[in-house]
Amino acid sequence: SCLASGCGGSPPSYCADPCEASNAGWYIELGRDDSRDVETGGSSISKNRNERVLTFCEIYAGYVFFTTYTPTNDPCGGGVSNLYVVEYNTGKVTEEATMDINGDDQVTTADQITDGGDTASARAIKLGSGIPTAPKIVTSGDKIKAIVGLSGGGAPNTPAEVTLNPNMLRQGADVVLWREFK
Repeated sequence: SCLASGCGGSPPSYCADPCEASNAGWYIELGRDDSRDVETGGSSISKNRNERVLTFCEIYAGYVFFTTYTPTNDPCGGGVSNLYVVEYNTGKVTEEATMDINGDDQVTTADQITDGGDTASARAIKLGSGIPTAPKIVTSGDKIKAIVGLSGGGAPNTPAEVTLNPNMLRQGADVVLWREFK
């Protein structure tokens, strides 16, 4: 499907399938409205061309996690931060939800989005106001979370926490240390 594949939609082709010999990789055109980029609760984020990546990404269990920042026109500061989660080798989203978008601290089918009849994971979620740090993936018991610090001119704000799908992320992260191989 076009939505789950990460390619297609509007604009018609903003990423490439790296498996095709003619393609050298993939990219995401930042600053474009896309139905896979949501706020907590699932409504689409309205973006502008000033969206940019300011930090390093985090690669974990086959996914790349990165934050973006869109400054406002206010010279005193301000702006909006987003967290993106896509497959690292294709830039695609999966059909199964990868993160909690409805704010209930769980990842279920209620965290999938539907667009044009296709069901998939959200690609990005709005974190809030402030300049984001690089995401850090933290595991605790049966929970996996992406933690992102947000700062806005003064003292750092409370970090944003996004609950991630433990079933999907544990599949690629079973090996913790190289010594586990014998």
